[in-house]
Amino acid sequence: MNGNSGTYSAAAVGTSQPPSLGAEDYRRMLQQIALSRRENSRTEIPSPRNVSSFRLSRSDQTLEDAFSRLNVDSDDYLHHYHHHHQPSYWSFDAEFQSPTSQNGGNGWAVWSDTNGFERLTSDPYLLNGINEQSLVINSSPLMTPTYTNSNESSSNFFGNDTVCRNLENNERHQRVQENLNFVPVERLRGKIAYLAKDQNGCRILQNTMEGLTNAREIEMIFVEVIGHVCDLMLDPFGNYVVQKLVELCNEEQRTQIIAMLTRTNFLLVSICLDMHGTRVVQKLLEHVTSKLQVALFMQAMSPYAVPFSKSPNGQHVIQYCLRHFSDEDNAHLLNEVADNCIEVATDKSGCCVLQQCVENSHGHVRDRLVDEIIEMAILLSEDRYGNYVVQYILGMKSPEMTTRLFIQLRSSFMSLSLGKYGSNVVEKCLRECDEFQASKIIKELLRNPNAPMLLTDPYGNYVIQSSLSVSKGEVRRELLNLVDRYAQTMRSNLYGRKILAWLERRNIQLRSDMYV
Repeated sequence: MNGNSGTYSAAAVGTSQPPSLGAEDYRRMLQQIALSRRENSRTEIPSPRNVSSFRLSRSDQTLEDAFSRLNVDSDDYLHHYHHHHQPSYWSFDAEFQSPTSQNGGNGWAVWSDTNGFERLTSDPYLLNGINEQSLVINSSPLMTPTYTNSNESSSNFFGNDTVCRNLENNERHQRVQENLNFVPVERLRGKIAYLAKDQNGCRILQNTMEGLTNAREIEMIFVEVIGHVCDLMLDPFGNYVVQKLVELCNEEQRTQIIAMLTRTNFLLVSICLDMHGTRVVQKLLEHVTSKLQVALFMQAMSPYAVPFSKSPNGQHVIQYCLRHFSDEDNAHLLNEVADNCIEVATDKSGCCVLQQCVENSHGHVRDRLVDEIIEMAILLSEDRYGNYVVQYILGMKSPEMTTRLFIQLRSSFMSLSLGKYGSNVVEKCLRECDEFQASKIIKELLRNPNAPMLLTDPYGNYVIQSSLSVSKGEVRRELLNLVDRYAQTMRSNLYGRKILAWLERRNIQLRSDMYV
C-alpha cells in the first residue's frame, strides 16, 4: 500500500522488494543522518554525478555508513525511496495501457481514482506534470484518469532526468491545455459550480463554453450555475465563467439571473461594490434586452445611488446605466444623486459620476442637477474634488450657466484665488466668461486691499498670469502697474519670478526694468 488512497500490485512494482526495517530502525537511522548533517554543515556538498564515490573525512558519519551499521543495502533503500517519491503524472486514457508496453514491465505502480478529474483540474502541479507519453485522448466521450509512478534507477534521484522533466513542463502544460479545450459538457455534469471556482477548472469551462451553440448544453450549464450565481460573481475565478454564461444565455435565463441578484437589495449592493462582481454586472447590463430586465435592475439599484457613486467599483455600474439607459429609466437614480449632490460631488469617484449625470440627462432632471451644483458653487470650488464639478459646468460653454456661476461666485474671487482648488475655478472663469465678465473678475481682484498678495502667492500667481492673458485695455494696464510697483519684491520670491518670467517670454517690458 502506498501513501495515496489506492493500491499497487507486487507484479507491477517489479522483483525488487523494499528492505525490511522496523520503526525503531528507521528512527535510529534518521537520527544518525540528522546528526551527521549538523556536525558537517560546512562540508562540501557532493556532486550529483559522483555520489557513490563521496566520503566524509570522518568515518561512520556518511549515509552509506549509517545504512551499513543497520545492515541495510543503501542501493536497495534508495531504490525503494525513489519508487515512492517519484514525481506524479496523470494520464487521460479511454483504456489503461499496460506498464509493459511503456516501460518494459518493471517498476510501474498503478492507482485509479474516480475523482481524478477534479484533482487534476484543482492541482496546477499535477496539471503541469501530465505524462505526455501516456496522454491519449481518443474519440470516446468518457475519459478515465489513471495515476502512474515510474520506477527508474536510484541514480536518477540525483541525476539529470528530473531536471529535464522540469524543463519540459511548460511545453507539456501547453499541449495539455490544448487537449483540455475539448472536454465535452456532458463530462462536466455535476462538477460545473465546483470547477468554476478553481483556477484551472474555470479555464477549462471557458474553453468548453467558447462558441457553444447547443441550447441543451447551455441549459445544462445554466441549471448548475444559477443556484450559485451570486457566490460565483464574487469569486476571483468564478466571475469569468458567469460572464461567459451571460453571453450564451437567452432572454429568459438572463431575467432569472437578474432576479437572483435583486431578490435582496443588500445582495445587489455587495456584488456591485466588489471588484469581481462589478465586472459581471456590467457584462449582464450589456446583454439586457427587455424593459422588464431594466426595470428590475434599476428598481433595486436606484435607492443606493450614493454608495454606488462613491465606490471605485460601483461607479462603473452607474455610469453604464447613465450612458445606455433612457432618462425615464434613470429618473429615480438621478433624483437620488441630486438629493445628495454635495456628498457625491466631494467624493473622488462621486465627482466623476456627477459629471456623467449632467452630461447624460435632459430636461427637468438635468436642470435640477445644475441648480444644486450652482447653489453650492462656493463650497464645491474650495473642495479637492468638488472644484472639478464646477469647472465642468463652466466647460459646457452655456452662457446661461456661466452667467449664473459668475453671479454666485461674485465677491468670493479673492479668497478663491488664494486657495489651491479655488484658484483653478477662478482661472477657468477667466477663460470661459465673456470679456465683460472677465474684466469684472479682474477689477474685483485689483480693488481688494490684499491684491499684492497674489503676486507672491503659490496659487495666486497663476491667477495673475491668466488675468494678464485675457485682459485688454485699461484693465491690463492696471495689472501691469501692480506688477511694476512690486517688481523688486517679486524678484526675490519664487512665485513672483514666475510672473516676471511670463512677461519676459512675451517681451513685455516693465517701467521699472528701464532703470535696472
